[in-house]
Amino acid sequence: MTEDKIYKIGIVEDDRMFGEMLLWYFKDIDKYDAKLYPTAEDLLDDRYFEADILILDYHLNSEKPDAMNGMELAKIKKDIPKIILSAQEEIPVALEMLKYKGCDYIEKGKFDIEKARESVDAIVEQLKLNEEIEVSRNNNKKSMFRLGFTISIIVIIILAIISSH
Repeated sequence: MTEDKIYKIGIVEDDRMFGEMLLWYFKDIDKYDAKLYPTAEDLLDDRYFEADILILDYHLNSEKPDAMNGMELAKIKKDIPKIILSAQEEIPVALEMLKYKGCDYIEKGKFDIEKARESVDAIVEQLKLNEEIEVSRNNNKKSMFRLGFTISIIVIIILAIISSH
C-alpha cells in the first residue's frame, strides 16, 4: 500500500543554487516529489503542495531581510518531520528542533547529499511504519466492533430463547 506512495519534500532554502541542487537531486528519485521555496512565507502561502517532509535552512533572510527563519517555520509546521540545514554548527538550535519533529541537523559546511538522502529515507521509513500502525489500529477497531456486535446478537438470541420458555 505505502510502497507506491510518492512522498512530498518541501525544500525551504534561500541559497538558490544550493536549493536547486537539493530539488533536482530529490526530484530524480522516483519515490519523491520536491518543491523549492526561497522563504518560509512562500511555503506557507502554497495551498496546493502538502509536504510530508521539510528540508529547511535555519537562516532564510538573504532575499528578504525580515523573512521568517527555519525555527519559526518549524513551530508552525510542527507535525511535519524535518531536516534543518545551517551554515554553522548550532547545537542549541538542533536541540530546540527536536521539539518540533526535527529529525536531523546538517551543517552546510559538512554537507553530503548522501547524508541528506539517508535522513530523508529514514524519515520515510518512519512515516511508512506510522501508516502501518494506523492501519492496524483501524483494523483492530473494526474487529473489536464486529466482535462486540456479534456478542450483542448472541446475547439477544439467548435472551429471546430464555424469555420464550
